[in-house]
Amino acid sequence: EEKDLETWLKLQLGDAEYATYIGLAKVSWTNSERKGVDLERLRLDHARMLEEAFQHHVFLHPSISAEDGDTEGGAPVCITEMMATGITVVSTTHCDIPEVVGSDLHHLLAPELNVEALVGCLKTVIQNPSRWGEWALIGRRRIEAEYHQGRQAERLMTQYKKLIPIM
Repeated sequence: EEKDLETWLKLQLGDAEYATYIGLAKVSWTNSERKGVDLERLRLDHARMLEEAFQHHVFLHPSISAEDGDTEGGAPVCITEMMATGITVVSTTHCDIPEVVGSDLHHLLAPELNVEALVGCLKTVIQNPSRWGEWALIGRRRIEAEYHQGRQAERLMTQYKKLIPIM
C-alpha cells in the first residue's frame, strides 16, 4: 500500500513523537521503497529555505552517492547554512558531511541508504527536546569557527602565501 513520507514517518516515530513535517516533498512509498518524488515541490528559493528553517527544529538532508559513484564532492551548502541558523541537522555520512557537522554531532548522521538508522537519528532529536539548544549551538559555533567567510579567507591567503613568494 502506498504512503506519503509524512505518513511513513508518523508510523515509524509514532504520532506523539512526530515532529512537524514541512510538506515540501511528497514521496510515495511501496513496501518501504522509493517509488517517485515530485521534484517541483522540492524547489525553494534561498529566502524561502531560510524562512522554513526558522519555523522548524530539525533539518533532514539525507545524501547518497549516485549509482555511477558520483558524489558531487564536498558537503551540501544548505547543511552549512542550516547549521549557521542554529537548526539541528540530521543527515548521512556521505562525502564531506561528517567533516562539516563535526564529531560532536556525529550521532545525528546515518550511513547512506540506511533508512532505519536515519529514523533512529530523527528519534534521537525528537525524544530529546532539552538538547535542541545545545545541538544548535554546537552546530552554529562549528560553522563560525571553521566555515565563516573570514576564516575561509585566512586559510586561502595562507595557501597563496605558500605558493607565491611575497616580495
